[in-house]
Amino acid sequence: FTYSGINFLYQQDAIIQAVLPNQGWVGTAAAIAINGENFVNSSLLRCRIGEYVSVPTFLSQTLILCFTPRIPLIQPNQLYVRDRNTQTAANPAARAAQTSPTTAGPNVVYVEVANNGQDFTNNRKTFTFRQKCETGHYCPQQTSVACPPGTACGGEYNTNYTLCPKGTYNPFSGQADCKRCPIGFIC
Repeated sequence: FTYSGINFLYQQDAIIQAVLPNQGWVGTAAAIAINGENFVNSSLLRCRIGEYVSVPTFLSQTLILCFTPRIPLIQPNQLYVRDRNTQTAANPAARAAQTSPTTAGPNVVYVEVANNGQDFTNNRKTFTFRQKCETGHYCPQQTSVACPPGTACGGEYNTNYTLCPKGTYNPFSGQADCKRCPIGFIC
């Protein structure tokens, strides 16, 4: 035995219980709170959302704050790997880790935490990136739909349309605003 006085600190594995919110917009850096257990306030604390690793903000042993990446994940390129194969010496083109469920599209990714920057949690939770919805459209379930006549969809990221208020009208679909009713007409 030596008298060097080297100590080891053993810690329990980090556990993720919830990701709030569990969905957000593509191309927008959004804050997500990760609720769990055994988080450690260290310079090696890491958060992995899909393939992208970031340094989270430690709030407590049960809560950390991460930010989603500002990258478009909805449309994968031709090299997007959808199988469970991970990177090995024989398969260098595969992903570094399983980053999304194989039954989901590329807009659903795993959220994981590592106290030491390398060993990420096993109990993964998912985060869903939603598409940006253009002006004049709304996106109820990842699909873009033109707003029907008599309604308007101003701005972006609409999840529903708005009926034209009294005294206004809209005869066309896919419009951002309603027009004032002409004098002498009832709308």
